[in-house]
Amino acid sequence: MASVGMTLSGFASKRAAFKAMPKEMQDEAIRNVRLSTMGVAQRAQILVPVRTGFLKSRISWSVRGLYGRVGFPDKDTFYWWMIEKGTIKKKARPFMRPAGDAEEPIFIARMRASVRNLATSRFN
Repeated sequence: MASVGMTLSGFASKRAAFKAMPKEMQDEAIRNVRLSTMGVAQRAQILVPVRTGFLKSRISWSVRGLYGRVGFPDKDTFYWWMIEKGTIKKKARPFMRPAGDAEEPIFIARMRASVRNLATSRFN
């Protein structure tokens, strides 16, 4: 699956902290990753400049644990990055990066709410 991605490093300690979390917090974190990954895909489908709708219809998403991925599952959509980044003859019309950027504060708010809700339920 071709995809826009970010490589984040320095998360070994956070991964260890995740494994040490209570099971319900792990489940909430995975649920939040799923919701945000789906949100990025939906927003990318809204933002993609369409002519025929083919590119829009091919945007897909998947989640494996804490790793969400949004992209294109086949080689027929190789040109997506030309739209995203532009070419010598065409200006960039980004849709994947803005979709991910827009979801970031939503994801953070969801995670904070999950922690707050779980902490409240544990101490009541």
